[in-house]
Amino acid sequence: MIVICSIQFCRELDGFFVKEGTFFYMLKFYRFDEIVTKSLLLHLGEIESFRVRIPYHISLVLPDMNKWILYLSWRKIKKLTLTHKYVTYRHKLPPYFFSCLDLTYLKLHNFVLSAPLEFKGFLNLYRLLLKGVEFTDNCFERVISSCPVLKTLSLHRCFGIHHFNITGSNLKRFLIKDDEKFKSISLENASNLSEVSVSLERVVTGRAGKPVSDLGTLVDTLPKVKILRLNGMFLQLLDETPVLPMLSPSS
Repeated sequence: MIVICSIQFCRELDGFFVKEGTFFYMLKFYRFDEIVTKSLLLHLGEIESFRVRIPYHISLVLPDMNKWILYLSWRKIKKLTLTHKYVTYRHKLPPYFFSCLDLTYLKLHNFVLSAPLEFKGFLNLYRLLLKGVEFTDNCFERVISSCPVLKTLSLHRCFGIHHFNITGSNLKRFLIKDDEKFKSISLENASNLSEVSVSLERVVTGRAGKPVSDLGTLVDTLPKVKILRLNGMFLQLLDETPVLPMLSPSS
């Protein structure tokens, strides 16, 4: 079974309640919650994919996503997308979110993750896309290192990540953008990366605490890279940094 609450569905729901008036608009979240919850409860088998976009509301009223997560953890969910694009308050996902051990694809927008100590990893996860996600208790590296088959990792304006040390021999694609409190980055333990894209809002330092200013040193840690995108503060490189033959444009 695949459950999808798309952008178009949310827009139509918005339009209906706006036409009906303010009181009915305030009931939108309760109706949305009811629709999604019943869709899950009425299905008795496994759920392969669940994708939902939470409708916008100016208050902090949110659907009861925790019960959705609990139910999905029982149904061996494999592909999960949760998006709450317009909210300033980030909902903290419950501990049993980390019991969704069959996940192969995970996309989150505007949530808080706090991995319990007993978390052993998403052993089947190969693609992880995070936007506006906050990591608490410095759990980021523990989560990433517990995903042994991860191939794609994308981070966009995430929080609670200060020192990013990539590990994982299977990781092929790494994309990071606009992480303003980022302090350091190390790609030495992900030698199979073929695509790297880095766009930051501040100067990045390496392991020695010095700004990353030698393009050659960076490339040396990425022997299999085919696509390398660097912009923002990451491009504050020394003028004398040579252009390596492998990066020079072909004639």
